[in-house]
Amino acid sequence: MLVGVGVFLLTIAVLVPTYAAPRIKKLPLDLAVTTISTAEATVVDSVALAMGRPKVETGVPVIAQRHVTVQDPVDSGMATIEAGLTIRRVDKSGDSGLLSASIDRVSVDRATGMPTGDVATIQTSPTESAVEVPREGLQYKFPFGVEKKSYPYFDLNMRESFPLDFVDETEIDGVPVYHFSQTVGPSDTINALGAPGTELTLPGTTWGMDTPEPVTMHRIYSTVRDLWVEPVTGLVLDGRESVRQAWGRTPDDQYLMPFLAMTTGFDEATRAEQVDMATQYRRMIQWGTVYGPIGAGVLGAALLGAGVALGVRGRRGPAATSPGLEPTRLLQPAE
Repeated sequence: MLVGVGVFLLTIAVLVPTYAAPRIKKLPLDLAVTTISTAEATVVDSVALAMGRPKVETGVPVIAQRHVTVQDPVDSGMATIEAGLTIRRVDKSGDSGLLSASIDRVSVDRATGMPTGDVATIQTSPTESAVEVPREGLQYKFPFGVEKKSYPYFDLNMRESFPLDFVDETEIDGVPVYHFSQTVGPSDTINALGAPGTELTLPGTTWGMDTPEPVTMHRIYSTVRDLWVEPVTGLVLDGRESVRQAWGRTPDDQYLMPFLAMTTGFDEATRAEQVDMATQYRRMIQWGTVYGPIGAGVLGAALLGAGVALGVRGRRGPAATSPGLEPTRLLQPAE
């Protein structure tokens, strides 16, 4: 019995990692994550600007909220992530406080996090349909077993992927994480988004120039993005982004006028939730692919060895005495 149980446990130790890993290391289909980032921003009053009276406000309290879920289509290897993002002023209510809103949908490989090409759309207005935006980089989920290397990472504003570089290894609340950083721009958004919303024509005097003639400015965008990723699960535990948008004729225009500038970062509650989620998921992966198989292997080897030893001892036992000769006679001197 010991030999049988031992062999069974050794078989489990060998097969479980092969069987469990592809099933455990997958994006869960019940994913529902809300991340909240806060900041103090520099914002231009668009209404006052259009009336020829530029008004730039500083120290504006801003909150960026992203809600990520999994929607159809899905299958065993692919899932479609839907991310709703809003950025709004805390000091204003309703539509007057909304700075931007978007719904991003992308189908990704459930193991690697890379886009599959099945669904890739972005919607930025409730009155307009979503548009197809093909992509190649990561966004909401890193692969299981993150490596210390550069990854392509998709930027929603530029509709393009840029390198996200490994910086260093550190910890967040005792959890080891990899720090990655990405710099995008400054770039003219009209090349990525088209004319609506990315260009504005006003008298040159409104832009601070000496001429009253109309001057068309484009929205210039740049950002520095920092992410801290738990390497076993690929979950982002913390994120910080320094976004700069301004009106200008070119990215290096001396007449750049601020449009939106802010540095956002996960709030404490979001960071704590992400750490807790990663800790639980990491423990499940490690027990299913490392600790469990090792424990089963050690116990199986011990039981197998014990079973073999008992079997050998059992076979040797009857040979110690001869048929018809009492054991006590072996100790008596010969006559």
